[in-house]
Amino acid sequence: MEQMNLEKELLSYWDKQGVDLIYKYKHQIHWYRSHREGRVNIKLFNDLTQTMFKEITDIASVDGYVEDGYAVSVKELLERLGHQRQRADELEKENDILKHNIRVELDSSRNMFSRMCKEKQRADEAEKRADAAEGKWEELKALLDEEISYNATSLRALFAQQWLVEMQNLERGEE
Repeated sequence: MEQMNLEKELLSYWDKQGVDLIYKYKHQIHWYRSHREGRVNIKLFNDLTQTMFKEITDIASVDGYVEDGYAVSVKELLERLGHQRQRADELEKENDILKHNIRVELDSSRNMFSRMCKEKQRADEAEKRADAAEGKWEELKALLDEEISYNATSLRALFAQQWLVEMQNLERGEE
């Protein structure tokens, strides 16, 4: 972005100074002047980073170069940079919207995961309580079985004792 801004500033400055066409030779930007104006090689900018003005063909890389075929309009470059800047702004807005949507989805997923963990914890606790209740039920059932067995034995003994008493009473009554 900073590089794009620097390129735009340079192009705007050159445009104000009357530079209408430029070309690139060995990462240097030159003012293109036609044969009528007299060929004077005016170097405008030396790109030491070798990364600027990528949309301009460097004629040093072209066999049998001639500046005439590779000169580019400063105004056209400014328009392209304006469109690129506008597109970059649109992409940045789209990126912000996507980031926002991702954050919303992440928050939603995080909340859903948290609820699922809580539900799992509640289910585990309910299962533990059910297991404990089942264990207590088994204990209670065993106690009841034992109590019933004891009571049945006691009742049998009581009935047997009463039967004996009645039998003895009958025997005495017969005598």
